[in-house]
Amino acid sequence: MSFYLATLLVLAFACGPGVGVRPEQDAATHYNLGLGLQNRGQLDEAIVEYHKAIKLDPNYAIAHYNLGLALQDKGQADDAITEYRTAIKLDPNDAIAHYVLGLALQDKGQVNEAIVEYRKAIELEPKFASEATFHGNLAIALQDNGQLDEAIAEHRKSIELSPRVAAFYAILGEALYHNGQIDEAIAEYRKAIELDPRVAADHANLGFLFQDNGQFDEAVAEYRKAIELDPKLTFAKRKLEEVLRLQIDSQLDPVGHEQASQAEPASGAREGEHEAYEAVANQPGTVETRPFGELVTGLIEESSEAGKAAFLCAKNLGLELIAKGHDLDKLKVSPRERDHSVWLRGSDDGSKVWTVTTLLLEPLATSTCTIVQTPDGQQSLDKLEWTDLSERK
Repeated sequence: MSFYLATLLVLAFACGPGVGVRPEQDAATHYNLGLGLQNRGQLDEAIVEYHKAIKLDPNYAIAHYNLGLALQDKGQADDAITEYRTAIKLDPNDAIAHYVLGLALQDKGQVNEAIVEYRKAIELEPKFASEATFHGNLAIALQDNGQLDEAIAEHRKSIELSPRVAAFYAILGEALYHNGQIDEAIAEYRKAIELDPRVAADHANLGFLFQDNGQFDEAVAEYRKAIELDPKLTFAKRKLEEVLRLQIDSQLDPVGHEQASQAEPASGAREGEHEAYEAVANQPGTVETRPFGELVTGLIEESSEAGKAAFLCAKNLGLELIAKGHDLDKLKVSPRERDHSVWLRGSDDGSKVWTVTTLLLEPLATSTCTIVQTPDGQQSLDKLEWTDLSERK
């Protein structure tokens, strides 16, 4: 599973004096100036001052640490890691430096090393064991490393310590999914959304879980909620289209043509879609030659090229109905054969274009669907045009 949102919780630390060797006065002056510049977001100037402080006092551990923070904020991760390691070499008991080094290493994909640093930070500073964020980041690192059982345990510690943080439940849900516990994952995402229903990505991820679990109606509802919250969320839009197609495929399972010709008028959603297919496919008559092509009539077999084109159009017609908010249970197709047609246009290279028209009575509309067929017989939807006739009544 590929979730839309990969969450990394970062605990922010104020830049300030910490445990370290007392620098000489000039180094301290440059350090404090750098600290003020960094807090105002003037990173380039702050980096210059930290370098001056370190040049005057190479053993100034906290200057190396804050230089690392500034470099990381500038996107210079490798240089930041070097400074964090120097700070730890000078002051091995600085738990914060171990933790921030863990964050930088995890961001670089060096997960095993990050886990070591997180655990060292908790070992050095017992109060970190009561900080939910520490367990959360350790859990994510363990999860990235494939240690799912340990990751789930750490996620649960985060939730135990901070039960009102929605993100902890969502991240636990992701770990549970990867561990094959999909029902439990769904339950955790529900809790996340209950705590904070405004996070579009959580709705999208819950939709993904429902989809993977075969709960298509629930998946559609969550994807639509995600799009409502964030109309630019392309993941949710793409997955919504995918699940709607899966939903139609599961409902639209045409019976053999011989059976279809004897079927009673349809009423339910699945049967209603059958009706859209059968209305097009079961057209008795003779071939008529028209200027724009050949009207394919007669008894159309489901396995024939015309039958496949009609079936593909019926599926996409069902998708269009759903997208427009129509109830498929109320779908009614015109019973008159002349209200439906399948046209064929061929070309010298062996490709074909099928045009299928259908008249619906409920909703009152016509659809014209064009299917393109390659010389090797592969068919795909070219376009579906929809005309609402309700205003013309």
